[in-house]
Amino acid sequence: MRHSQQPYRVTHRLQLAPNIVSYTLTPCGTPLSIQPGQYVLWHTQNQAIHCSVADETAAGVLQFHLRENASHDLLSITLNDVCFLEGPFGHCVIQTPIQSPLLFVAGGTGYAPYNRLIPHVLNQQLSSDIHFYWGVQRKEDWYAWNTLHDLTHSSAHFHFIPVLANAEASWHGRTGLVHEVVLEDFLSLAEATVFASGPWPMIQTLSNHFCAKGLAPQRLFSDFLPPD
Repeated sequence: MRHSQQPYRVTHRLQLAPNIVSYTLTPCGTPLSIQPGQYVLWHTQNQAIHCSVADETAAGVLQFHLRENASHDLLSITLNDVCFLEGPFGHCVIQTPIQSPLLFVAGGTGYAPYNRLIPHVLNQQLSSDIHFYWGVQRKEDWYAWNTLHDLTHSSAHFHFIPVLANAEASWHGRTGLVHEVVLEDFLSLAEATVFASGPWPMIQTLSNHFCAKGLAPQRLFSDFLPPD
């Protein structure tokens, strides 16, 4: 299937955390049509980089969350640069009502697609509970902390479980590997639907352990692919 490739201009840059930055891209012409949870390929001179869409306005303006110490060409972009986005890609979309428990699992900037997907799901007023697990290396990486806590107060069906990789004296919440924390909370995943986003080793490990706990492979959604 051939996907559309459209020019976008970099119109805003915002530091979200010490090493995480948000870029806003405004369409130069016809915007791509992207569903919550999908991603695009951001074309540079040397690479085509997989980027989850963190937000989209009615006018097609897109937002991306990138880690500054990642090894890709996007670190050299500046305001007013014109780049090309191709897409949309991905199957991490919710098209039909889900009755089973819904688990969203993110590692680091794997939060980006959930920034848009979580409000989208909550607006559908599903009867099932949504459990969002977000594992990070440092507390500063929870750059959407306030937004997620606001959602826990506004929706009885939304549960935010932050997970810090290593214990700190000032942290009294959950610690360890994010997939292991999920397994501590659920004796069985036979009835669950899981969306996962993060580094490939995390997705691979999560998939193996979750399926061993009864998760049906067709109810595990992740678009992160192994490296070449």
